[in-house]
Amino acid sequence: MTRLAALPAVIAAAVVLPSGPARAEAARSASAAARVRIAMLGLNAGEGITEKTAAMAEEMLLNALHRTRRFAVVGRSDVANLVGFERQKQIVGCKDDTSCAAEIAGSMGVPFLAAASIGRIGPFVVVSLKIIDVPRATVVSRSEVRAGGDAELPAALDRLVSDALSGCDAEDCFGAPPADRRPAAEPALGTRQESAPVQPVPTPTPAPAPQPPPEPAPARVSLTTEPPGLEVTVDGKPAGVSPVAHLEVAAGPHEAFVSDRCRSSDPLRFEAKAGEETPVSMPTKERTLSVRFSAAHRDGSEATGEALVDGRVLGPVPGTHEVPVCAGELAVAASGAKWRGPVPSGDAPEVRAVVEALRRVGDRWEIGAEAALDTRTRLAWAREIPPLPAKWEDAAAACAAMETGPWRLPTREELLGLVRLRAGDAHVDPAAFPDARAEILWSSTRAAVPDEFWGVSFGSGTPTHNGKDVPYRYRCVRGPEAP
Repeated sequence: MTRLAALPAVIAAAVVLPSGPARAEAARSASAAARVRIAMLGLNAGEGITEKTAAMAEEMLLNALHRTRRFAVVGRSDVANLVGFERQKQIVGCKDDTSCAAEIAGSMGVPFLAAASIGRIGPFVVVSLKIIDVPRATVVSRSEVRAGGDAELPAALDRLVSDALSGCDAEDCFGAPPADRRPAAEPALGTRQESAPVQPVPTPTPAPAPQPPPEPAPARVSLTTEPPGLEVTVDGKPAGVSPVAHLEVAAGPHEAFVSDRCRSSDPLRFEAKAGEETPVSMPTKERTLSVRFSAAHRDGSEATGEALVDGRVLGPVPGTHEVPVCAGELAVAASGAKWRGPVPSGDAPEVRAVVEALRRVGDRWEIGAEAALDTRTRLAWAREIPPLPAKWEDAAAACAAMETGPWRLPTREELLGLVRLRAGDAHVDPAAFPDARAEILWSSTRAAVPDEFWGVSFGSGTPTHNGKDVPYRYRCVRGPEAP
């Protein structure tokens, strides 16, 4: 009788308590009802992102939003069903205009709108997300992540959504996080079920986004040459005309050299340091070419003399001498005459000077149009002397300026070597010097008295000295001065 009395109570309990699957389904319905609706407009793909990558990233972002259990996500196809395809294009066209997107999305009846974009910056894929409160037309959360490549996108998108939830501008922006609604074990029949406390879903701490390596500090170099104004090359590339300042180069070893047409330098290696300016000074030398010199008279007979470049003696003719490629003028002085010409070019440059032949006078002199060559001393004397006397300094300057030089004032001993004595009278051979007079001519020899120089009297055949401001005539000479 006791067992039968208890039976209705057991049956009543079985009727009142739902089964385990029913309770699980009810829990899922309650969880879905608690989620906040959010519309996803699609993923705006920037430069460097293919359509396939954008579609894959959009699907992963939808799943990441869904996994939070806070949102009921309305995807791109759902948006088209709610507002129509044309209206969806208008929403996407709003881009960064928050009020525009919120106004159009309000017609869908969703309280939140998610707008995302993806692009590539260098080696990184960058994804940004903003969540718009549609009724208030306000952005309530923004977040951005970087991924090292497509393989890192899933984890990066999870961090993106987590950052958006934790970075909301107002407390409890999207409603309280849902409780852990996993179905509990079914209680034993006739026992009282105790409700478990609701546990919040822990928010994962986002991993720090990878940062690009810092840009190295630039290295600089300043380049100087002697002389300045030359073309400079660094690492095989033109660097400008020296001096070159603040030239940016990579830190490390480099090589510089002068690449000018007229001058060159050996390659100079230097080390540039990051954040510093390295001074580099490059010595240079003239570019030269070997030129073979020879001379001949107009009758075809060979002549001897000296080769000159821009007035500077190179050496004897015939002979081969190094000539600067940018020299102004070459000359050959031979037989009392002078040939002038430009620097030759080609693989085997050669100068062949043709001058007037000298005629022999007596046993000592070879006479040309401008000069008389003393066969004993090999000195060439100017056949004519200026008509007016001059102070010593002016006489010396006039000889140095003669075009067929290099000419100079003769020494006292060289002048005395011209004197010929006959019956007590001093004179100069008139065949060589038709304008000779019995007069004093300046020499280059300095006297023991300050500011006085020696001269030679061609009247008495003796030397005499006077102050440098006394005017005398002078006869210039060409050739090496005796030591």
